[in-house]
Formats: sequence, structure tokens, C-alpha cells
Amino acid sequence: MNSMKMKIAVIFGVAQMLLGIFLKSLNAVYNNDFLEYLFEFWPQFILMWCWFGYMSLLIIYKWLIFYTDTSIAPSIIASMIDMFLKFGAVEKEPILSDRSTSESIQVALLIVSFLCIPLMLLVRPIHSMMTQGKHELPDTSLHGVETIAHTNTLKGRKDGFHQFVDEEDLADRDDIDKEINREEQKIQYNKFVLPNPENKSKTLGQDTEGDGNDELEESMIRRRKTAKQLEDKDSHDLSMVQLRK
Repeated sequence: MNSMKMKIAVIFGVAQMLLGIFLKSLNAVYNNDFLEYLFEFWPQFILMWCWFGYMSLLIIYKWLIFYTDTSIAPSIIASMIDMFLKFGAVEKEPILSDRSTSESIQVALLIVSFLCIPLMLLVRPIHSMMTQGKHELPDTSLHGVETIAHTNTLKGRKDGFHQFVDEEDLADRDDIDKEINREEQKIQYNKFVLPNPENKSKTLGQDTEGDGNDELEESMIRRRKTAKQLEDKDSHDLSMVQLRK
């Protein structure tokens, strides 16, 4: 009974590991990660069947055979050890069919399993090395950004620090910065170029009085306020993250 309970526990353990690998494949499909699905799930799944799945089949097959003398029954543990140490050679009584068939099956399982190991361990690191620097991923290690519900992008500043900016606000902020630069250029042009008598003939139809400058300055102030509100929003997000930490 102890031997039977041990073998049943082995079968349940192998089934549980296969279920975990299968759930991993579902996650890979859901996340559209073809590298994990092709070069991690399938090699792991095949490797499990070649080693532990084959051992479970030997257990079940041995249960179905009647031995008049159990002392001469082949040992599954010894068969699995000889499979790896002697590269599939069967020296004792085989469990499956005859000796040549068992050796052919074990050699094929070893070759397939050994091919799965480099696929499982080397493909993803090589892919990461080849694509390193081409795709910059957002930094999720600073300020507890992993707790933020929305996607953030790390933006560098001139003072050496970094701030997190919502991606949905990046386009608006770039447009505001460009518009502010254009307004500043217009003000500089109206203040320093138009008052010069030599340049008046080049700017026919343009108002050089202070009213136009005042309107431009007011427009620039409004746009600066909008940009300031976006910066206040970013600082509020960072303070909320620090409080969560």
C-alpha cells in the first residue's frame, strides 16, 4: 500500500505541474507573448512528458501487468536512472514491450528533451540582447509607479531629475509648448523689429501698437497657466504614489 500511495502521489504531482504549465500558456496567449508561448510553454510541456510523463506511463503500465513473482518485476526507479546514465540502454528486464522497442523509445525521448533545453533557456535572453536599446520600456522601479492605475512615461528634465507624465497629456503639452514658443517669437518681433523705421515697409498691414502685444501676452499667459495645471497634476500623482508607498 505504501508503494501504491507513493506512485499515486507522483501521478497527481505530475498532473499538477502539467496544469500549471498549461495555465502559463493561457497567460502567454492572453498577453500576446509569442516568445513565451513558443519557446517556453512548448519546450516545458514536451520536457515534462518526456521525463515525468513517461515515468507516469510506466507506473500505469506496470499496474496492468500481472507478475506471478513480484521479486522479478522491473524497477521503475532503476529504469529511469539507466535511461539517463546509459542513454536509453536497457540492461535489465524492460517494462514496455521488448528490449529494442524500449531502448528506441527512451533514446527518442532523450533526444527530444535535450533539444528542448536550449530552446527554453536561450531564446528569450538572445532576443533581449538583440532588441536591447531599440525599444525603451517605461521605468517601473521608481516612486512605486507600479501602483499607479494608468500608464505613465518617464520624462527626463534638465535638472537631472525625472517626472512621470501621463501619455494622454504628452501630445497636448507638446502643442502648448510649441504655441508658447510661437507667441514669444511674435512678441520679440513686435517689440524689436517693428519699431525700427527701416523694417516698417516690410510689415505693411501689421499693427505695431501696444494693444496687439497685450493680446499676445495675455494669450501666452493663458497657455502658461494651462501648462502649469498639467505640471500640478503630475506632482499630485507623484504625491499620491508616495502616500501609497
